[in-house]
Amino acid sequence: MARHSIDHAMLAARSDSTEAPAGRRLFVDSPYEAPKAVLLDVAAAANRCRAVWHRSLGLCTVLGFPGDLDAVELLFTSLLVQATTAMVQAGSRRDVYGRSRTRSFRQSFLTSYAQRIGELTACCWPCSRAGTPWSRTRWRWVGLMAHMKTHVVARRNARGERSAAEHVVAALRCLYRHARTTG
Repeated sequence: MARHSIDHAMLAARSDSTEAPAGRRLFVDSPYEAPKAVLLDVAAAANRCRAVWHRSLGLCTVLGFPGDLDAVELLFTSLLVQATTAMVQAGSRRDVYGRSRTRSFRQSFLTSYAQRIGELTACCWPCSRAGTPWSRTRWRWVGLMAHMKTHVVARRNARGERSAAEHVVAALRCLYRHARTTG
C-alpha cells in the first residue's frame, strides 16, 4: 500500500496533476456501530485520511486522496472480516447467573481490537521504499509478532482460539497480496 501511494505521488508530480482530496461515505452497520466507527477511523489514520462519524445517519465520511480512500476501504473491510470471524468463533457466552454476556463481550472485543490495531499501525506504518514489497513488509511482520507476544495480556476467557497476532498477520497478508496484484 505504501509503495502504491509513493508511486502514485511520484507520477502525479511528474504529470503536474492537481488531484484533489475527495470524500467517500461508508456505511457503518449495526450492531456495535461505535467500535466499528473507531476501527474505520484507525484504518483512515493509517492511510493519511480522516473519518467523520455521522451516528444518526449510520455512516462515516472518509476524507483523503482517492488512492488513499481505496486503501482505507480495503483495510477496514479486511479488519472487520477478521474481527467478525474471531467473534463468531468465540460463540455466545453466559455468566454464572445464566445471563447472556455475548453483546458486552463483542462490544468490548471490537473496541479493544480497534485500539490495538491503531497502536500497531502507528508503530509499523508506512513501509520503507527499499527492496521488494515482501522485503519491505516481512521484517515488520516479524517485529509486529515479537511486539505482540511480549506485550500480550493473558485473558481468563482465552480458550485456544486464534490469537490477535494471527488475525493481524492475516489482514496484512491480504493487503500484501493486493499490493502485489495491483503493482
